Amino acid sequence: MLTLVISFFMLPTHQSYLSAFLDYLKFQKRYSQHTIISYENDLRSFFQFLAPYGEMELSEIKPVIVRSWLADLKANQEMSSKSINRKISSLKSFFKFQLKQQQITVSPMTTIISPKVGKKLPQYVEKRDTDTLFTHVEFPDSWKGRTDRLILELLYNTGIRKAELISLTDQHVDAHSSTIKVLGKGSKERIIPVAPGFMQVLLAYKNDKNKEAGHSAGGHFFVN
Repeated sequence: MLTLVISFFMLPTHQSYLSAFLDYLKFQKRYSQHTIISYENDLRSFFQFLAPYGEMELSEIKPVIVRSWLADLKANQEMSSKSINRKISSLKSFFKFQLKQQQITVSPMTTIISPKVGKKLPQYVEKRDTDTLFTHVEFPDSWKGRTDRLILELLYNTGIRKAELISLTDQHVDAHSSTIKVLGKGSKERIIPVAPGFMQVLLAYKNDKNKEAGHSAGGHFFVN
């Protein structure tokens, strides 16, 4: 089996700066190996671009050189704006570290502006499709079938995220106020109103689940 090896030419001085930065990410920031490899690949790519310029100290790297590299990524390598932004972020972190180490006095990244990334429009399910799902699709007459149907109904009725649904517990379902409480992004709690009729469906599921699973459910609202 052949193994593809990608080599990057780097000056010894650049290698020493890079090694110190990667050690900082590993031992002080405690970044994952995957994240560190991403940083390393981005920075090695940048230093490879600098190779034709010859011997160059970090203090000699100017914003115009960084912009030339980014333009090359965009034009010749047809890299997406999202990928370019990641490389900009890697460079900013690297030069910020060099500032702290007093290897440079000014970062060449201060005037570098990240390209805008186009936002994807949210996709939604047509009402007629949900009507077809809940009216004409037969769910198995089993606990799994009942759970699958209720999960889909809850997603449709409340619009909660997948992670919020997975972390839903019995205590988050409030029959008195007919609401559910979910923990969203940034650990922010959201209170979502639920139609009284649908709340009764949720309560019936919870009661039957507690009879069947009891403590083994661990407080999770949905169990398989």
